Amino acid sequence: MALYLISYDISEKNNDYEELYALLKKWKADRILYSEWLVISNSSAKELADEIVATIESGDRLLVQEMNRDAAWLNLRIKDESFEKWLAYAE
Repeated sequence: MALYLISYDISEKNNDYEELYALLKKWKADRILYSEWLVISNSSAKELADEIVATIESGDRLLVQEMNRDAAWLNLRIKDESFEKWLAYAE
C-alpha cells in the first residue's frame, strides 16, 4: 500500500463533480486542502489517475503522486495529528 496525493484544478465551476466526490469517498480519501486529497491504495498513481479522469472534464488539471514522509505543512483542513497518521503510510 502507498500514500498518494491527489490534486486537481477544476476549470468549469458550474459542472457536476458528484461522481468525483463519490469516487474519493469510496476510496476513503481525506481532504487536506481545497483541491487536495490523500488516499492509501494498492493501485499505482496512473491507475488512480485513470479512474479520476473518467469523472472530470477535459479542461481540468490533475496530479496524482506517491508521497513520502518528508513533508512540511501549515493550516491544513485536517488536524496536524491526523496528517501525521496519514504520513505513517508513506514510504
